[in-house]
Amino acid sequence: MITEKKYIVQSNWKMHKTHSEAMDWIESLKKGASDLMERIELIICVPYVHLRAVSDATSHFSQISPGAQNVHWETSGAFTGEISAPMLADAGAQYCVVGHSERRDYFAENDEIVNCKSKLLLQSGINPIVCIGESIEQRNRALTFNQLERQAITCFEGLTEGEMNRTVVLYEPIWSIGTGNNATSQQAQEAHHFIRNMLERIFSKETAQATRIMYGGSVKTHNVEAIIKGEDIDGVGAGSGSLNIQDFLKIARSCSNYLQ
Repeated sequence: MITEKKYIVQSNWKMHKTHSEAMDWIESLKKGASDLMERIELIICVPYVHLRAVSDATSHFSQISPGAQNVHWETSGAFTGEISAPMLADAGAQYCVVGHSERRDYFAENDEIVNCKSKLLLQSGINPIVCIGESIEQRNRALTFNQLERQAITCFEGLTEGEMNRTVVLYEPIWSIGTGNNATSQQAQEAHHFIRNMLERIFSKETAQATRIMYGGSVKTHNVEAIIKGEDIDGVGAGSGSLNIQDFLKIARSCSNYLQ
């Protein structure tokens, strides 16, 4: 959607990259992103161990925003191996993904947990990237909109309009994650339009327009141009399609060219 909002191009590394690989990727990004429009915001969601280094390396690049991939639902405590929102903020995280389909599937995270995590992130000054989406069974049964509405009502419960304005919604059709089967441009736009109308009903028209809604699900260099044409699509998120820095830069340039 052509507005003054920052258009998101997100990379989610998942469980990939050693420290040296991470720094090489970031240095290549800093060199290659100079020709992107200023309206492009590059959100790089990295494993915890890289967050401080990525934050320090990109501190003078206003278009690059470091992010985390998960957070615990408590601010502190006896939770061995977990990371809290204050820890992420201290390490330089500006964004954090919550509710990714892999977290929901592999670690049984539900919408109530996503809601709790989102509130703690907001309290710590971190912008949540809240993932919602339907399974292939739900889509085949024409339950896509029912699923999106059910998730949104719980995930965003108790958020103020100001907090929702800071929250990014990532629509990820679960059936497309890691499968190579991305939604068509029409399917993506229909889902984004429904989400925006739903936010208007829950919050207000102003909040619905201000909230950035992005698409994630097998975003690659060969399909990004078709995906981003939707009027209500404010960005894209790439997982495996962004692990190679040259591929990620191609995706970002496709988005930048579209906005011109």
